[in-house]
Amino acid sequence: MAWNNQKRQYVGQGSMSKPLLSIGKLRHRIKLQTYISSKNSFGEERKVWSDFAEVSASVEPLSGKELFAAQQLHAESTVQIIIRYVEGVNTQMRVLFKEKSLDILHVSNKDERNIALYLLCKEHEEVV
Repeated sequence: MAWNNQKRQYVGQGSMSKPLLSIGKLRHRIKLQTYISSKNSFGEERKVWSDFAEVSASVEPLSGKELFAAQQLHAESTVQIIIRYVEGVNTQMRVLFKEKSLDILHVSNKDERNIALYLLCKEHEEVV
């Protein structure tokens, strides 16, 4: 049985109910950035990353692999990030976490309830 309080969303029955998104899991700070066009002093259009939001998040590594392509070694890791719902987040954005830049591959709004967003991200880093 699920019920909705004005301030919080709960799941469970009676005294066994618990918050759907625990504050303890959201212990990391991330920045969401969007790609925008701007003009330089010569009037040329150039694209730059602009901060969209800074939020608390849960960052969980899912997998990692190394690729050897074109005589260069590349490391890829897949990460799942869980944040509170923020309207407007899409796959054209990126996530900055510590000194890592992560591309957003998929954005999932579980059950379309606007409680949390699950971001599937990929870090692509050249090793050698």
